[in-house]
Amino acid sequence: MSNKITEDGLKDVLNSLIQGVADDTANTLQSMGDIPLLTEASDAVAAGKLQEFYYLFVFQLNTLVDAVLQKEIPSLSKVHFLFKHYDFVKSHYQTLISKFEGSQCCADKSRTILRHLLAYLKDGTPIVFNYEQEYTFHLPDDLFKSQDEVVLFFDAVHRLYYGQSDAYLKVLQSIYARMAARRPVE
Repeated sequence: MSNKITEDGLKDVLNSLIQGVADDTANTLQSMGDIPLLTEASDAVAAGKLQEFYYLFVFQLNTLVDAVLQKEIPSLSKVHFLFKHYDFVKSHYQTLISKFEGSQCCADKSRTILRHLLAYLKDGTPIVFNYEQEYTFHLPDDLFKSQDEVVLFFDAVHRLYYGQSDAYLKVLQSIYARMAARRPVE
């Protein structure tokens, strides 16, 4: 069993993944043929070998993602984290926005916040939302309206991902208290 992706094997996997994106989940793996890496990863899943699957497949893909990020954006670890764990970060913003502002446009608001956060982390661009524009459905109403609040929450989510929950719980408690003062929490 190989623990390292070869260059040709990686190209095969990536090409197959890209080609299989339009397929449904069941057909995607079949469309990739007999790529040894995927066969080994599937075998590890079937055998319930979490660590083996992780190192055979997930770790290797994460290493590739890290290489792309380092090449394009050297030395900005929080920017790397945001790119690499976009869904994780977005879901935390989106969940709170949905809870306190309603589910309408919560995905739009989360994406807008993260675009501004990326510009701030990458280039130092201040996080300022323009509420004077014609359409504002994509802007936060109550939560995450200030740069400090956006960045503080991101830092807490970043720490949470690595198992450091204290900052996240503290920020969450503050948000709940502030929002409860404005209106009852359901």
